[in-house]
Order: sequence, then C-alpha cells, then structure tokens
Amino acid sequence: MELSRRLNEGRPFPILLGDFLDEFYRSEDSKRLAMIEAAPELINGPEHLGPFLAATAHKLANDHRLRPPLCSSQ
Repeated sequence: MELSRRLNEGRPFPILLGDFLDEFYRSEDSKRLAMIEAAPELINGPEHLGPFLAATAHKLANDHRLRPPLCSSQ
C-alpha cells in the first residue's frame, strides 16, 4: 500500500490519509479494490496506525460494496 510506504518515509499521517481518501473517492470500483487490497508495508511508527488502516480499508469496502481485504498476521 502506497500510504504505508510514504508513512515510513516520514510524511505526515493526516495528509497522507486525506490524499488516499481523495484518490479512492475519485476512482472507479476496480481501482478502489486494488487500492485497499494492496498489502501495506510494516509501519515503523505508532502501533495503532496499522490497525487503523486495516479498519479504514474494511470501512471503505463495506461502504462501496467491495470485497474487504483479507487480514494476514505478520
């Protein structure tokens, strides 16, 4: 997931999340699905960000009637 890579580069989370959501809402369903299915990098930061991003992906999938991404343990 592009967002997690940019987070690990030290970019601010609120701006990255806003940019991700803007792109998600502008996209067609096929791209939306690809955006939330892309496996994120392990985040080097606060522990709550990984679960927050997972919850965000599931919420977006449910809101847009997309298949939610599968969870995997690392």
